[in-house]
Amino acid sequence: MTDVEPQALEARYVDTTDLRLARQGVTLRYRTGEGNDGWDLKVPLGPRDDGVRDELHVAGPPGEPPAQLLRVVSAYLRGDPVGHVAALRTSRSLQRLLDADGNVLAELVDDTVEVVDGDVVTARFREIEVEDKGGGPAVLAAMGKRLRAAGAVQGRFEPKLVRALGPLATAPADPPPPPERMTGKVTVREVVTAYLRIHVRALLDADVARRLDRPEAVHEARVAARRLRSTVRTFSSVLVPETTEALAEELAWFAGELGSERDTEVLLERLRASLPELPEQHRAAAAGYLDRWAAEKAPAAGGPDVLDSPRYAALVCELVSLATAPPFTGPADASATKALPAALRPVVDTFRNRMRKATATGSVEEDYHRARIAGKRLRYAAETTAPVYGKAARRYADSVALLQDELGSYHDGTVAIATLLARAEAKRVPAADAFVLALLYTAQLHALEAQCVRLHDKWFKVQDRIRLTRLTDGE
Repeated sequence: MTDVEPQALEARYVDTTDLRLARQGVTLRYRTGEGNDGWDLKVPLGPRDDGVRDELHVAGPPGEPPAQLLRVVSAYLRGDPVGHVAALRTSRSLQRLLDADGNVLAELVDDTVEVVDGDVVTARFREIEVEDKGGGPAVLAAMGKRLRAAGAVQGRFEPKLVRALGPLATAPADPPPPPERMTGKVTVREVVTAYLRIHVRALLDADVARRLDRPEAVHEARVAARRLRSTVRTFSSVLVPETTEALAEELAWFAGELGSERDTEVLLERLRASLPELPEQHRAAAAGYLDRWAAEKAPAAGGPDVLDSPRYAALVCELVSLATAPPFTGPADASATKALPAALRPVVDTFRNRMRKATATGSVEEDYHRARIAGKRLRYAAETTAPVYGKAARRYADSVALLQDELGSYHDGTVAIATLLARAEAKRVPAADAFVLALLYTAQLHALEAQCVRLHDKWFKVQDRIRLTRLTDGE
């Protein structure tokens, strides 16, 4: 071990009056003492209690937090201002564990922290952390063992600010998390509320992830929006219609606004997957064309701009209110076991009827598209019932998902063909690019024919499983 010169750190933390950031596991502070004075934003990368966080730093003077940091967590703040909530002074000693060649394997940070109010110290605690710097899990485990042997007590990860602020900082975030388990007589109210809370929270987290440019964030946001829209429609009989009808329209708008960015990603992935089907001598040219296509500027409406719009900000506030206290009507207090079949039966029938029509008429794009939309709604409805039907609901949702995946792939194929044709018909297309587009177009036609055959075969194999009794009887 080698010692590093001790540090004296001072940090001023800001949050809303109800500590919305702290309750999400987020900290925003202005800190001095490390030679890079400025604002730090720490956002969880996964579960709140695992301690893994994304960190952003903006150098500069104290005062108002930088707008670019507030923007990252705007879905959590929802328009509320932030202000001073705590000040901490930290005396830090740091030791580095080196290997035989002098490479840093881990750092041991020993902090003595004082919570201060002006010149008054209101609390004091000590905290020891071990940070991996290349040694990996084995080194961390060995250091943890030595520390425990020396008297250190291992606890769950908790930011210093949370320890300083007390119980309010550990209260549930908005909306509250759903219960881990439901026991006794479960009502429709409990089932629907739990599902709404899961996916509103997922949408808020996806919002932050999108602003941090994390992969799959757009897809996660769209899926959360679709699940929420499907849920308010499926259970419209137990929710106040004046609220849910307008909300369903806004969720459809939001998913559509995010569409262009994600749809281009899916399209290019599909086209790249078809490259091995092209004549070998033309694959490199086709790959180069797709690379140039990917580099084209995405439409502004599909990027972060929609997340900064007043319309989206209003939608986020409505969703949090919805999941916190859904506007139920009387039937919501009925037994879920008795009431859910009646709510699901129209969804099941719609999907079965649309699949029968699509497979009877053959490759009719509109019929398959309508079946795909109905399949999504049925899949999400089945997921909602998991607290009541358990594994049966998950197996049922998986059966629907098999068909939905095939329907989705068929839809992607029709979109790919239409897009390739439109690009080929555009003015001033170079001859070489037109030839590549023709090759990709032909490959997609062949793929779509094979997709149609697989879709029909799969439907005939699983159609008997897509019956409501399979779910409610737990088969």
